[in-house]
Amino acid sequence: MKTIKKLLPILIFFLAGLGTIKAFLSLFVIFSIYFYTIKREDYIERNLVNGLGISLVTGFIFLYYVFYQPPEMPGPSYPPIDFWNYWLKGLPILFTFPLILSYKDQLLQRNFLFAIASGMFAYASLTTAATLYYLDPPYYGKAYHLIYKVPYNSPGVTILASILPLSMLSFSNSKTIRSTPYMIGLFISLFISICISIMFSARTFFFILLIIGIIKLVQFFLENKEKKRFISLTVGVFTFIGLVIISLSTMDNLYLKNIFHRIQTAGFGFKILHFTDYLSQIGISFFQYPKDHSGSYWFHNFFFDAHRTSGPWIAIILYIYFIFTLGKSVLDAYRNTSLARELMILYISFIPYLFFSIPWESSESQMTLFYMSFTAMIINNNRKYLMEEFK
Repeated sequence: MKTIKKLLPILIFFLAGLGTIKAFLSLFVIFSIYFYTIKREDYIERNLVNGLGISLVTGFIFLYYVFYQPPEMPGPSYPPIDFWNYWLKGLPILFTFPLILSYKDQLLQRNFLFAIASGMFAYASLTTAATLYYLDPPYYGKAYHLIYKVPYNSPGVTILASILPLSMLSFSNSKTIRSTPYMIGLFISLFISICISIMFSARTFFFILLIIGIIKLVQFFLENKEKKRFISLTVGVFTFIGLVIISLSTMDNLYLKNIFHRIQTAGFGFKILHFTDYLSQIGISFFQYPKDHSGSYWFHNFFFDAHRTSGPWIAIILYIYFIFTLGKSVLDAYRNTSLARELMILYISFIPYLFFSIPWESSESQMTLFYMSFTAMIINNNRKYLMEEFK
């Protein structure tokens, strides 16, 4: 029984990260229900912070569907949201969020987060292998769906592939970098994620790597006495990334040319247009369903597109949740509560995905699942920082 209680939550979170494959989702629900019945020693602490978190997440999942209106688009009309497909994506969030809140041990919570990220990584790797087998290059905007057996948009795949190394980099500290399995997992996942991003000509991951590299270097330099060790690690990671890119360039220059071209022509003017378009509309009236006028169908922003499809009340819920969890993350880091700085770094590095992704119910919903999961850790982060435990 003890072994089951240790391994079952890891399996539950891995299946949640793997996605909405129906067979895996059935196992996820069955294991989740069983686990809730045998889990007795922990419970969700009744306090205002946890109550607010549960209320906002539950409200988001339910009301997003209730208020959903197909957005107006040029050409064929956008189909209404499908009930079963939506709840296939919503159920994992409704199960995993309170499950993380019920645990007091944040080292276990971190492992659960890695399990979700590992499921996402496994799905992205399988999808990439299927794309290479079934489709011809170039692969920008084109991946092969394992379930529906058709090509579909690729940005979600690259996001799923990048979350595991992003998480491991965020949680790296003087203890984890001394762990050989941890470092092997970091470099293997980083290598594969870089290859997948280059293959699909995805650039966001490289900008995030630059952000997180600078933040971690500053953090290590300010907090740790062994500065040389951490500087060496940071230099080593970026050297590794450089060697991967150079090695790949000798194999197929087409992919490197594509990714470098997209990095150089980042299209920030177009992204600014999305912001100004959205802000100008809500400046007139926030309580509306804003429209995208650029011809690209979506604002490519988690918050803006949720507002576009499900209206102002969903936008209010998401903005409150974002401000609440990010503010608590910064406050916890200032107070030195457990794992707070690692969580804050993860949050900061994750923000570009929130601001440049497509609607959560139309792509890989695991990204939103992961967001709700690590913010559940932030909400549940109430203990004092234990140097001897984490450092």
